[in-house]
Amino acid sequence: MLYDQKDMVTIIIPVYNVERYIEQCIKSAINQTWDNVEIIVVDDGATDGSADICDHMADIDHRIRVVHQENGGLSEARNTGLDVMRGKWVFFLDGDDYISEKTIEKMVEIAQEENADIVTCDWHLVDEDYNGYYSEKFDKMIITKYNGPDFFSALILRGEGKSAACNKLYKACLFESIRFRKGKIHEDEFFINDLWSCVNNIVITDVKLYYYRQRSASIMAKCDNEKPLRDAIEALTERRSFYQENTKEWIEETKTILSFHYRLWKHCKKSVDKKEVLALFRTEYIKVRRELFWKTRILYFIFFINPFWGTTINNFLQKNG
Repeated sequence: MLYDQKDMVTIIIPVYNVERYIEQCIKSAINQTWDNVEIIVVDDGATDGSADICDHMADIDHRIRVVHQENGGLSEARNTGLDVMRGKWVFFLDGDDYISEKTIEKMVEIAQEENADIVTCDWHLVDEDYNGYYSEKFDKMIITKYNGPDFFSALILRGEGKSAACNKLYKACLFESIRFRKGKIHEDEFFINDLWSCVNNIVITDVKLYYYRQRSASIMAKCDNEKPLRDAIEALTERRSFYQENTKEWIEETKTILSFHYRLWKHCKKSVDKKEVLALFRTEYIKVRRELFWKTRILYFIFFINPFWGTTINNFLQKNG
């Protein structure tokens, strides 16, 4: 099958203090075997040398456009890229990550062949010091097709597709009415929710075309504090509302919400907040207590009765295996 190389793909790269990684990130976009790309690099008020590197890379390749703005967060940086994009397709690439040289080519080919609204690839998790590539076996590639509701069920029940924005190719027309919500730490979770009513055909490939770097200093590495946990609970509660009570999806989302409330209680600094979170935990626990693994059910029951002893026992078990 011949694929239409006229389809321009916009690669949006938000940048904030990733001086160590941004050159490799942009080079991975430049080196795509799919030539028809525009690379929009949004400097979100970086205070290290990231912005200078971005400007230098733009001097090397005319397909790169750099937008400088005051720091507004990841959502605002991505939205800035969406506001100026020209492509038929959109791909988000975080500034500390990178992609295989065939990422865009393979994902556009799948999108054209399957008439997909979104194509999702798998990713390699790499550490802060890894800069290499793994070989991919495209002849053994597995493709799974979903409609919108079935995709969300697969995401919730089996984790398929991952609730992230950055390992997916999107039809640009989806963003005529969607933007990333500002001020949220778990912006990807809210973004996936907003896609609920907009997509009809989603394709997942098992090939790992994205290199997701796990950094100790990244936003997601700071997920165990009050603001991110509250945002996660809000997003998951919103997603749960898409389903009727006691369906498999509703139960799984409730179990996840319960676990976030459990973690959130430990990070609340005010006693009034602890009381509020404990009351919410107890409400969610009653809904799904019979669906929990027996060890988790016992631990949560102790926390339900006495949160101090519940967390003390859990800490002891974690320290002693």
